[in-house]
Amino acid sequence: MLHELEAAFRDSALAGEIAAAAELVRADEIAAEDRIAVYANNIVGSLTEVLENTFPAMQRHVGEENFAVIAGAFVRSQPPARPRLDLYGGGFAEFVDGFAPARENLPWLPDLARLEWAYHDSYFAADAPRFDPGTLGEIAPEEMLALTFTPHPATRAIASAYPIHAIWAAETLADVTETGYQALVTRPELDVAAWDVDAGGYLLFTALAAGQSLGDAALVAQTEEEDFDLQGALVRLFEWGVFRDG
Repeated sequence: MLHELEAAFRDSALAGEIAAAAELVRADEIAAEDRIAVYANNIVGSLTEVLENTFPAMQRHVGEENFAVIAGAFVRSQPPARPRLDLYGGGFAEFVDGFAPARENLPWLPDLARLEWAYHDSYFAADAPRFDPGTLGEIAPEEMLALTFTPHPATRAIASAYPIHAIWAAETLADVTETGYQALVTRPELDVAAWDVDAGGYLLFTALAAGQSLGDAALVAQTEEEDFDLQGALVRLFEWGVFRDG
């Protein structure tokens, strides 16, 4: 009963339904409406700060005031479902995608949010030993193309119609160059890192992540790049630590 009462109060206060929330508050020297307004503002401010820390590139490019407007609207429509702030913000990209002013003026913004959430989510992912490419020396050449690889639990893949990695890395939009339409994010050790990856390398990784053999995944990549360099792509993926051992 108490949980339902608290949820009803929270939802009414964040939605701006002050009168409905006031009915749930005991009378005091300060008007219930004023107390609720303070509560709601504090909640929105605190959760906006959480989102600022998770989506710093987005805030940097749209500005603090614009970010506060978007974040505030998200907080009011989607307050935390669980008492863990590290999980809050998983639906932010989809919300931004449906936020008309952002979608119309900054069409790349939802994908930027997806990349930043992937970075955040990777940090909290499970640990696992990274794949050691030195073990490939034990594989017979004729068996190499039948190999399969398991993605590291911290690896995330993001594709976009925009140079999303360059936007994420740039201090200003003026610094953005036309590169990085796909990105891979992982944390094979302590630090999270994100890399821009070409179409062939991205297709190779996603095919391998889906369980395809190395030979089949290479064919998928070659449909995008006729001169796809399998060895070079694998070296980069191994260096980044996007696969796990075992």
